[in-house]
Amino acid sequence: DELLLHACHSMHLPLTDVQRQLLQAYVTHMERWNRTYNLTAIRALPQMLVQHIFDSLAVVKPLATVLAAASITSPRIYDIGSGAG
Repeated sequence: DELLLHACHSMHLPLTDVQRQLLQAYVTHMERWNRTYNLTAIRALPQMLVQHIFDSLAVVKPLATVLAAASITSPRIYDIGSGAG
């Protein structure tokens, strides 16, 4: 919880309680299903946060800045090629 809050603060991303809960639930599910289906080689929770959550959140602020500068109000953003194959 502290690691997530610290990372979001460092990236200047506001994080609501609901968003925090959803991100934590996501990591919990990923951790659970990783044991069953080997979704990722990363097993340690802090490492999962860094490489799966923080890396994804790192693009939010720069992307929002570019979209705002281009006056794009309803962007469509696709994540292609992520996931376990």
